[in-house]
Amino acid sequence: MLVKTITKEKLTFLPSNVSVAVFPVTTKSCALLDKLEKQEMIGKERKPRVKISNRMKKLEKAYSDFLVQVKRIGSGIVTYIGGDEAYPIALAIAKKIKYSPSDVDLFVSVSLPALMKTAMKDQASQIMSDWCAQYTGQFISALINSSPDSDFTLHIDAVPQPIGFLCYMNVKNVIVFGDVNDSFAYCMEGGNIRVEGNAELINNDIQGGKLSVNGKIAGVSDRINHGNVFQYDRQLVKDGKIISQPENK
Repeated sequence: MLVKTITKEKLTFLPSNVSVAVFPVTTKSCALLDKLEKQEMIGKERKPRVKISNRMKKLEKAYSDFLVQVKRIGSGIVTYIGGDEAYPIALAIAKKIKYSPSDVDLFVSVSLPALMKTAMKDQASQIMSDWCAQYTGQFISALINSSPDSDFTLHIDAVPQPIGFLCYMNVKNVIVFGDVNDSFAYCMEGGNIRVEGNAELINNDIQGGKLSVNGKIAGVSDRINHGNVFQYDRQLVKDGKIISQPENK
């Protein structure tokens, strides 16, 4: 037996064993659907806004203040103080502000690239730009070492120039995503550092701790007093003594 269903357009025949659900349709419900449809068409896609937290603003200001304090201007010539003098200044600034490990990573990966570009534009020469990059590493190291937290992650891929003296005098556990230069982990005292990237010559007076590089290493010097260095799971330096050289395939 066939059941007839009638619509405005045509007659439709359905088998009697097919269950048919009937929903009442009124002019009001149709009008509501039309209204909703129009709203979807009118609606515009909004781009997500990146809100800078107050702590991030304080980190940006602290970095700018640090660069001002390490700069010396005499007879129209811009110079910088020595690294041994700069690091204590960075520590003093870092201890005055509150931040978390995620704040530091966000600062390095998002704020720092633009801040470094601006700072290096103001330099008189490439040499001064290099100094700026080196002081930047000391500032980040001061943030890490003076923090009560132990574990940090840094994404440095977006910075416009290699950061000198990153993880300077390190005592924490740090994971770095990106390539590092030959001043990386200078005077490292302890902790555990893992680099997910390549490294230049490891020539940094390591005093202790463990440094692992999951990438290429240009070489290892004999200026490592203590500590251990690995390339992937292969140990290159054991308790300050070179036992193997890097293998870069």
